Parts: sequence; C-alpha cells; structure tokens
Amino acid sequence: MGFYIVSLSSKVITYKGLLNSPQVRKFFADLRSPLYQTSFAIFHQRFATNTFPDWMRAQPFRMLAHNGEINTIRGNRNSMRAREFSKHHGIWGDRYEDVRPIIQEDMSDSASFDNCLQIMTVAGRPVAQGVAIMMPPAWEEDRHMDKSVRDFYKHHAVMMEPWDGPAAIVFSDGRFVGASLDRNGLRPARYKVYSDGTVVLASEVGLIPQIEDSVVRSGRLGPGKMLLIDMEEHKLLEDDEVKRSMAAVADYSSWCDKHIHDLSKFVRGPLAATGYTVDEQLITHLRVAHGYDLDEESMVIQPMLETGKEGVGSMGDDTPLAILSRRPRLLYTYFKQLFAQVTNPAIDSLRERTVMSLKMALGGRLGIFSGLVQSHDFLALESPLLLDAEFEAVLQIPFLKDNILTLDTTFEVESGPAGLEAALVRLRDEVRQVLKKRSLKLVVLSDTRVNSARAAIPALLATGAVHSELVQLGKRMECDILVDTAEARDVHQIACLIGFGANAVYPRLALNIVRKIVVDSGSEELANSLWMWKRLSTIIVLRSMPDC
Repeated sequence: MGFYIVSLSSKVITYKGLLNSPQVRKFFADLRSPLYQTSFAIFHQRFATNTFPDWMRAQPFRMLAHNGEINTIRGNRNSMRAREFSKHHGIWGDRYEDVRPIIQEDMSDSASFDNCLQIMTVAGRPVAQGVAIMMPPAWEEDRHMDKSVRDFYKHHAVMMEPWDGPAAIVFSDGRFVGASLDRNGLRPARYKVYSDGTVVLASEVGLIPQIEDSVVRSGRLGPGKMLLIDMEEHKLLEDDEVKRSMAAVADYSSWCDKHIHDLSKFVRGPLAATGYTVDEQLITHLRVAHGYDLDEESMVIQPMLETGKEGVGSMGDDTPLAILSRRPRLLYTYFKQLFAQVTNPAIDSLRERTVMSLKMALGGRLGIFSGLVQSHDFLALESPLLLDAEFEAVLQIPFLKDNILTLDTTFEVESGPAGLEAALVRLRDEVRQVLKKRSLKLVVLSDTRVNSARAAIPALLATGAVHSELVQLGKRMECDILVDTAEARDVHQIACLIGFGANAVYPRLALNIVRKIVVDSGSEELANSLWMWKRLSTIIVLRSMPDC
C-alpha cells in the first residue's frame, strides 16, 4: 500500500480527496467552522484523462496545483535521480541520505514537480525562484529581456534542465502565493484584482462567483510569465518586478561572462562542406558495417541538404514494428513509441522558433543545493549536433581537454554476443577506474575503430551503459557524454542518443555522406549549406525528442 504525507507544515494545510467540489466542505468539518480563517486558498478540480483516479495523486499537492502536463517528465525524473548520487549536498551535509528519493516513485508528473520544488525550497531557495528555475521562459531568443534577467536564466540553465509543459502552476510556501505559465503559454490563467485587495486567478473566467467590489485591474499570464503576492507585505508583484528581484540577488552577468564560453569562439575550421576530402571507399565500408539502407541517402539526408526541409512521402510507413520484424533492426527502432506523436495543442512553426531551444552545455552541472559557483567553466553549444570542425574544437577546449576520456566502443567480431556483453562491462570498468584516479568532465564514446574484424557496440547501448555507470558513481552531474559515431544518421536516432544520456552527437558518417553529395553535385551553393542541414536536423531532433 502506498504512503503519502499530504502536508506537514506550520504555514500551509492541504486538503485533498476523491471528491466533487460541493463535497469538499461537507467532508472537512473545519472548513464549515466560522472560526476558521485563511489569507489565501488554492483550489484544484480536475478529472484525470490519462491516469486512473487515485487519492495520493489528487491535487493540490504540498506546494502547488498544476493544470496541464510535463512532457519532459521521464527525463526530469532521471536527472533528479542522478542528483541523488551527487556529491553536492549543500545544507543537507551528512543528512543527504535522508532526502532520498527526491522524487517519490509511482506518482504523477504534477507530484514529481511538487517534490522537486519542495526540496529546493526547503534547501533555502525562495519558492518563486524555484519555479523560475524549473519552468523558465523562452529567454534564449528574447532580445527584449533585460540582460541581468537573461543571465539569471543562463546561469541556472547549467544547473537544472527545464520541466517543460504545457503547464500552468499555482504555488505557495505560506508567505508567497503565485502563478506561472511555462514557455509555451498554452494553458489559460486569467486574474482580477478587486478594490478590497482580493485577487482571483483561475483557468476559467467564470469559475469564481462575481465579487461585489469593483475590479481595479485584470489581465492574463503570458508565456513564461509569473504573478506573485507577498502575504506579509500585502503586495502584488508582476512578472518584471519578480524577475528583476531574482536577478539582483547576485552578479549573474559577470559569472556568465567569465564561466560560460561559446563553442564558436574555439572553432578554427570551416563549417561548410568545403575543405574536406571524401574517402568514398571508407564511406562504402562504413555503410555496410552500420547497416545503412540504400534509400537513406536519397530519402533522408539529401532532401534536408537540398531543400532545408524534412523529406516526406505519400505512402506512409508500412515497416513492421522492430519487435515483430524478421530482419535485423537497429536498436533505435525499438524506441519509436517513446516519441510524442502530437502536441496538445499543436505547435505552429512561428511559436516553435520563438519558444524552443537546442542550446546545450558541456562540462557538467552546478549543484542545485549550491550557491553561485566561481570556478566551474562550461562550454555552450548552439545545438547538440556537432559538425567536424566543432567536434575537433571541443577536444581542444583548454578547460576540458585534460579531463576528457575517450572510450573505444568496438569489440572483436569473432567474440560474438558474449564479446558485446564483455565490451559493455569494459566500458563501465574503464570509466570507474579512471574516476578513481582523476576527475572527468567529458566522456567521448567513439566507434572509429570499426573494420572487418571489429564491430561497433550499438551507440545507444554504449551511451546508456556509461550514463548509468556515471549515475551510480555520483558523477553524472559532473561529467557529460559526447557520442562520436558513424551509426546515427537520422533525426530519430540522434534524438534517441540525446534522450538516453548523450549531451552532444557527432554523426561522422552522415556528415561524410553530405560531403559526398556536395562533391558529386559540384554546386557551390550546396557546398555552403551544411550549416542548414545541421540546423534543420536539430530542429527536427527537438520536435522528436523522446520522453526519456
């Protein structure tokens, strides 16, 4: 039987149950008492559409009520699980074991969000700051945002990954009561301020009966915006004021300027398809080794290069599910059902360009229980998909290169399935042994030794093995994974690698095939379009990211 503590606070009492709204007052007798007073109330009623009704999962939770869903929930939970093994204990010190598990098992996405927000708040962060870090606005492309606010988010982006919605959150720690929308802004949140100081915010305009006092202000929350009420100071704080106060806590701009370095500043070679030779014999051999189909070049890679668009067909996909197929299939094909088929509501191209980001950082993560760290450098990537010159530059970054471990992800063909298993064990052992001697910031998984005698460990399998080993060693938040592989060539495969642990991918053979197409075409315009192929591919990767 499950066990869940509804609330254990001197400031907030949570009432919940499998009840209709008229039943709440009848069930809880104290709510009928004239002596019972409160300065605020958060009320949530929703009939679940994707879970079976359950008392523990009923809302509100300890600190929030949530309308919508967290589409990145499995990845968020996995990252929080990795932090349970982290050495950054902050205020918890030797008692860190007592807070595990941070995210309670078998709960809803809303409950998991509540777990994370609660532990950050108990650890000393203001509740509004915790919400802002977990559910940031689309700061990356917002040129109108104040630089200090943008750098606040830039700093915390190397601390915690976003919990992306669509979501509307109403939250409180007892003193502050607030509401916030995620960066998509696809859930309604309208509010009214009355002359007597009453503030009503709801997902539906007519949810609360009309109050007799006159309305002095009304509005709605926009994407990434926040509304906050200070119950002690009796102040209503709107988004700009809340965000500016957060940004003023520390000099985030100076920290970002000093410690976050753009990869573009280190790239020396050309990003276009010119300046590199094409070894057609090697391409042919690697295609065979990694199971390329004959039509992948013409139907997958070439359309993106030539038109800047994803290739489409009119006949659909009648390929059998991998588990039912009689042909050997790449490991990626077993994970197609992890990908969201639709968004709710649909995302148009303009909103996608505005609110979605592919920025990544290499160099680990800041501890969520730590303050402003002064000695941790990060490498900022515009995209997790690396071109040749970018990959070469990463390996020479001054603050990374002495803390990089390159692992060979191949094994002897003659050893068969047993050799594959032994190779996975070897990968984990090598990581463990190296970390006993020195620190690591980046593990590079490379299958460059593939030949007639050596086969590649499936890149997805190698990535998952190293990722889980780093988690168990408590080093995953300090060390990132870069996959250098000839195997990955379409957006589903690259997205799988990122979803299951990779922070960046260098699709070596796919890039060589692109160069071959350019050389064969003799087109100067096409030669300079490799950057377009990268941009399009990574946009599609973002659309296709698995919930993992």
